[in-house]
Amino acid sequence: MTRTIEWLCIPQTIVLIVWSWTVSVSAQIVPDSSLPVESRIVPNGSILSIDGGTTAGTNLFHSFSEFSVPTGTEAAFNNALTIDNIITRVTGGNISKIDGLIRANGSANLFLLNPNGIVFGENAQLAIGGSFFGSTAESLRFADGFEFSSVAPEANPILTVSVPVGLQMGDNPGAIVNRSQATTLNPLPSNSPLPANRGLEVAPGRTLALIGGNIALENGNLTALQGEIQLASFASSGLVTFSVTPTRIALDDSNIDRFGNIDISGASTLNVTGLGSGAIGLHGGEINIRDDANLLAVTLGNIDGRGIEITGDRFRMQDSVLVSTIAFGAGNAGDVTIRTAESVELSGLGFPALQELLFRRVLMGFDLNTLDFGIFTNAQGGGKAGTLSMATGSLTMNEGALIGSSTNGSAPGGDIILQAETMALEEAVVASATLVGSTGNAGDIVIEVGDIKLVDGGYITASSLGSGASGDIIVRADTVEARGLPPGTLTGFSTNSASNRVLSSNRAGNI
Repeated sequence: MTRTIEWLCIPQTIVLIVWSWTVSVSAQIVPDSSLPVESRIVPNGSILSIDGGTTAGTNLFHSFSEFSVPTGTEAAFNNALTIDNIITRVTGGNISKIDGLIRANGSANLFLLNPNGIVFGENAQLAIGGSFFGSTAESLRFADGFEFSSVAPEANPILTVSVPVGLQMGDNPGAIVNRSQATTLNPLPSNSPLPANRGLEVAPGRTLALIGGNIALENGNLTALQGEIQLASFASSGLVTFSVTPTRIALDDSNIDRFGNIDISGASTLNVTGLGSGAIGLHGGEINIRDDANLLAVTLGNIDGRGIEITGDRFRMQDSVLVSTIAFGAGNAGDVTIRTAESVELSGLGFPALQELLFRRVLMGFDLNTLDFGIFTNAQGGGKAGTLSMATGSLTMNEGALIGSSTNGSAPGGDIILQAETMALEEAVVASATLVGSTGNAGDIVIEVGDIKLVDGGYITASSLGSGASGDIIVRADTVEARGLPPGTLTGFSTNSASNRVLSSNRAGNI
């Protein structure tokens, strides 16, 4: 093509180049012929209008052999405003590569189904009024039993008017990757604490769900302000049922035998902050969060937040990761709940960095700019901090790992509840605190464990530097081993609680 420009610098050549570019772009979205009313692609410069499709009640069905959106282009579903669900399947054998904008009219939910895989590039964006569901399941099941299948598309099917209620996973579901760092389409005030690079974003109060095989966020952001973000990874066939409301999706994966992996890295952020924060859910086999990634649920108004839930076989968090729920207004912060069958491993910045971080938080007060690492809940105003609970087989914390709850307002801090068969802290801290200038009481720390080891700087502390009371430390354990402790701690536990600290062991003399 470059040689043609050099040899024939004439207007016809320029026309041919424009025509060739248009064809190559529109060829990324190719309808198939499986629906009674086929989808149609109408190019208009960089905008690809997606017309047609088959309507059944308030459902609009589209079927494509290829569906990708290249950089700098827009795929615009031209749906009627009466449509509730736009249901899109890919029947060919290629991955969907999204690096442009996907748009839809009104408040319709958008389902994108491609069992081969979905990759969202750094420029990928959503401009839809409803929720977004990206999945590598083989088919979408509806309440009346109808299945809209990508692997066995029926020619001219009788499509359903009922609502979608499940995803049929195949034996080896394709992966979903998100690298989007796109700037928000919604204008932000100059003093907004929210980042402009929101990545894939749905309208406030809506759901963004990625459900498939292995899921990776590689410096990719997901945003559903005061809505819900759900990541669910599966490694075997089975039906995943769900129910959808405008603000959330409830998943039931009890029919799945094996779960896939979720990997969140490279400064990726999942953000459900808002006037009454939303919820974040991670469901998989092995869940890894690392490399400056953040999970944020900040409650700004007078509506209670819903928090974050992580469930799986194994959960690992390392290298400057933040998982946090915060109450800035009158609404309570959401809870942080972690449930794993096998293990939780937390490692951080190194112990000197952790001590510096605790110094800044405790003595300088709470500041979004000081957040570096940890799992914690915090109360800033009239709303109380959430409960932080964890249940696992083995809990390991080292290299500056932090689990904490604090208040530097008038509301109480949240309780920390840890349940494990074994628990080991090395150069790591579990802390509950009332910070300088606060009047709210700190939460309690409750630990139920078989064996617990606090070694080489691992300790558990409850403190008050404000006028509010610190919480109690309650430990129920078979054995407690404490050695190599930092100065000023008593057998690995420290508190200035006004009430009595409660420590119990089934084996006397080990505390």
